[in-house]
Amino acid sequence: MIKCPVCRRMFINKDRVVLDIYNSITHQDCFTGHVSTIKDFSSYSNIINSYSIFADVKSPTR
Repeated sequence: MIKCPVCRRMFINKDRVVLDIYNSITHQDCFTGHVSTIKDFSSYSNIINSYSIFADVKSPTR
């Protein structure tokens, strides 16, 4: 699992998150970067399942 770098809480699948150009995931409410650095925003589960860089943290399909 991955933790938010700002609040340090573990992400859960339904959390709304921001993926930035550095491939960092942050809760939407915690994100303080410039809007131009946002690569994507969605639920945590959607982000980790949409980008191959997160293949190691994907939840097993049930």
